[in-house]
Amino acid sequence: MEEGDYEFQMLLWWGIYVASLPVLKGAEYLVIVGPIFLTLLLFFVSGIPLLEESADKKYGNLGAYRHYKKTTSPLILLPRGVYGYLPRWCKTVFLFEFPLYSKNLPQETTV
Repeated sequence: MEEGDYEFQMLLWWGIYVASLPVLKGAEYLVIVGPIFLTLLLFFVSGIPLLEESADKKYGNLGAYRHYKKTTSPLILLPRGVYGYLPRWCKTVFLFEFPLYSKNLPQETTV
């Protein structure tokens, strides 16, 4: 999957849940577990973390990749010119870019 695919995968399942709300009664509201589980899985387990880890290990020492990573959201598609200038807290709070997505990025070396 590409990075933007996760955003649409989550939107699909949340959309199905919202569309089903008018017909849900009682315990049927527990179907919210599905979208919540999928979202948590993609955020913290098998989706974005694995993709970012793999790319960081493969390309982490390349300057072009580091620039790409600083200017491209791992989840929500935004123009690079906008995303690159957002403060770190904004990326974390509103765009769900968690520090664990870069934990395997090799440290930059200064020459």
